[in-house]
Amino acid sequence: MFSRVDEDAMVQELPPTLKEEVFFHQFGDLIQKQKFLSDMESNECVWGIVRNLEKIKYEKNDKIFQNQELSEMMYMIKQGKVRIYAENNYPFETYQRGDHFGDAELFCGTRRNGTAQAADDCHLYKIHKNQLEDVLTDFPKIKQRLVEQAITKN
Repeated sequence: MFSRVDEDAMVQELPPTLKEEVFFHQFGDLIQKQKFLSDMESNECVWGIVRNLEKIKYEKNDKIFQNQELSEMMYMIKQGKVRIYAENNYPFETYQRGDHFGDAELFCGTRRNGTAQAADDCHLYKIHKNQLEDVLTDFPKIKQRLVEQAITKN
């Protein structure tokens, strides 16, 4: 079997048009359904983010993160719904398929503003703050836009 490193090295050797075709064949469905990714103007940036995503499953009522936790992950919803609850257990935000959450606190460097809980069985993708920042280092304009969006969201 090939390792992730072997796969990445092999893809890097492909001509640009073939590399893009392989990329979209492998991740096109995810990219089209995730507005966070489909709005990006650089395929290289999208590729950098997508190859760092980790699939994770939560069952109904599982806690994804707690209020006031450090913001280390951003999440994208493939399937299901996630609700964000205030300290008094009042749900103030609901996210569903195609949405992303956790980015506002991550980009603003603040603690979580609410508790995230799976409203039903969920399939999510998550990316660690350090991995996202590593990718965005090469794309300062995209990073600036994402930070600005996070500030207005927070």
